[in-house]
Formats: sequence, C-alpha cells, structure tokens
Amino acid sequence: QRSQQQQQQQPKQLPCVIYMHGNSSCRLEVLPQLTHLLAMGTSVVAFDFCGSGHSQGQHVSLGYFEAQDLQTVVQHLRQQQTVS
Repeated sequence: QRSQQQQQQQPKQLPCVIYMHGNSSCRLEVLPQLTHLLAMGTSVVAFDFCGSGHSQGQHVSLGYFEAQDLQTVVQHLRQQQTVS
C-alpha cells in the first residue's frame, strides 16, 4: 500500500473521452463539445481516422481499419498512464 505522501505526489489521472469523428469529417468535429467535456473534468483526445483530416492514410474503410486506429490511440493513452 502506498503512503499518503506518494499518492499526493503523483498527478491525478483524469477520465478521458476519446472522440471519434463521423464519416467524411475530422477531429475538429469535437470543438462544439469541448467546453462541456472539459467542464466535467475530463481530458479529451480527438484524432483523424486514416483517410480523414490530416491523417496520412488514403482510404476510409467505414469501420474495419478505423478500429485499428482507435486501438492505437487507446494503446498510446494506456502507455502514457496520464488518464484513467
């Protein structure tokens, strides 16, 4: 069990909303929701799926490869250990 001092020294892990944009859109779609989400004390991650926005991909698969994009984001966030 960690001491109280150790717990206070570690930054608090905020809940995280991973915002996934719709078809033919991009990560900027999250902007109208940001004020509300941040006011709730959450962190927000928005990204462009492959083939959308500023991503390097050229093809949209309507879900198949986008699931891999999401898994990559989740894996990155877990490795950072800054969000819950």
